[in-house]
Amino acid sequence: MIRNSHTVGEAFQHCADFTELLTDLFRTKVTNGKKTFVAEFIPIKEKTDAFPVLRKQLLELSMAFVLHELDGLLFTKIEPVAVEMPYERASLGELRRVLRCDRIKPGKRYRMEFSNDFWNEPIVAASFSLQQVLLERAGQLRASAGSRAAKEETLSGHISRLLENNTYLGVPSLQQVAANLHLSTRSLQRRLKEEGVSYGELAESVRKATAMHYLRSSDYPLKEISFMLGYNELSAFSRAFKKWTGRSPQDLRRQWTGANRDRVDMARGA
Repeated sequence: MIRNSHTVGEAFQHCADFTELLTDLFRTKVTNGKKTFVAEFIPIKEKTDAFPVLRKQLLELSMAFVLHELDGLLFTKIEPVAVEMPYERASLGELRRVLRCDRIKPGKRYRMEFSNDFWNEPIVAASFSLQQVLLERAGQLRASAGSRAAKEETLSGHISRLLENNTYLGVPSLQQVAANLHLSTRSLQRRLKEEGVSYGELAESVRKATAMHYLRSSDYPLKEISFMLGYNELSAFSRAFKKWTGRSPQDLRRQWTGANRDRVDMARGA
């Protein structure tokens, strides 16, 4: 599916959407911003907490795989803009060599950031007809896996995960989600009601979490964050954010920026 996608961005999104067919140890989230796009590998805590060494090796291998898959798609060696990952200082040189990136910063997440110049780059090997066959088959496999896991994951949990994985497209409508799940709007509402939640509440929860993420970890303008979350006006986003947190997005960004600056100053002083 990756090699038969039309563009690099489409390939990345298919990769994220169908990671669950390859492993249940982590999921992949792709976020497309103004200047860069990010691939994040998110371990499933209940599956990997007991195996920290395996988790580390698997996620590092996946990052290297994505990088070399990009090479094959674009016929050139790609270098990430930045990488975030937990690492031991002794291994930093080797990680820089393998991931071709000097900007590797320590953190809890496994993230690779690439220039947005690659996002719309066409893939020479793309075949629309073959891609449709592969997508259909992958969809059948996912539906089969989903039916086996139905007892483990609630519908509301599945929808929340679906929304989180596609926040770069904005938050879809109830009708769009129902169509994606092959349910009528009324059936979806009824089943969510049985779980004690509404679609509006799930969407608001994802909007809040995504807004907090972008404010804390990016320098995107507030207007751009507002647009990505589906708000046509910055004022509407600001009202919603104040309802969620009791504060304006500008206030929290200033607070986090100041706190980060203080930590850097303390580290330099140490």
